[in-house]
Amino acid sequence: MKKILFTFLLMAFANAVFAQRNDTQAGLYNIGLGSVTGGIGAMINKKPGEKLGRVFVKGLWQGALGGYAVFESKRLTRLIYQKNELGFSWPSKIVNAAGVSIIENAAANRDFWEKWHINYGFNRLEISVKDSLSVQYKFMPIAFAYTVALGVQSKIELGKTLQTGQFMFSVKPEDWHSNTIVAFACPGLIVYMKGVSGFNNVISHEIIHLYQQNDFNVFNAYLNKPLASLSNTSKFMKELNRWIYVDSNQLMFMATYELQNTNRKFYYDNYFEHEAGYYSRTIDPDLLYNP
Repeated sequence: MKKILFTFLLMAFANAVFAQRNDTQAGLYNIGLGSVTGGIGAMINKKPGEKLGRVFVKGLWQGALGGYAVFESKRLTRLIYQKNELGFSWPSKIVNAAGVSIIENAAANRDFWEKWHINYGFNRLEISVKDSLSVQYKFMPIAFAYTVALGVQSKIELGKTLQTGQFMFSVKPEDWHSNTIVAFACPGLIVYMKGVSGFNNVISHEIIHLYQQNDFNVFNAYLNKPLASLSNTSKFMKELNRWIYVDSNQLMFMATYELQNTNRKFYYDNYFEHEAGYYSRTIDPDLLYNP
């Protein structure tokens, strides 16, 4: 538990002091984050008889590999507004899922290729390839709760949901109750105001927020041992863990996001908004160099 808390605090501190101003810094941040969280998770999930140092190093380099893929997935979101085509969200989404999967494998003390996953709204598909190919569907309750709550207040955009690979909802301008934002991302979905200018840039921005939520998936792997212990002692918990993926990473992301709002002087004086603005070109370029 101390290791989990230390990692959470380390991430919050790093987010507060590190602003991405170019692709080199952005790449190093994502590689470093994947490496550190992967290495710590690998130690937590060390098997009896394994050497701690070797496990840690393996987690470090595998996490770094996954972090690089996550970085490239965020860069790919630029194609959405550069090419004026929402469909470019799909290659970005697939690369992001691969990167996050590699980091999760690192933190779970698995080989980086053993298990893969991809999310679609509140649905998670896990693909294991270690011994034989197997596919497992899992339900994410927190994302589902947000989907239901916001779904009754907005309109689902099926075409854009299929185009982007993300659940997309819209609200009419007359029903939009904010003068400062035109869209927002919640666990598993994006809500936007109809008719918003710079639509593709805005959607790129919100997709980055969904990827930031995915960045916290690694912490779920830190709970693998206690969850496995519960599954071994309870048939109910075994079935529950088989079909449900508790997306607690969403709560950690939201808590860290709010920490970033402490003493915030302007909108982009928040690491997560700064990063989303950087990749989507929704931030004033001067703020990249004179925050």
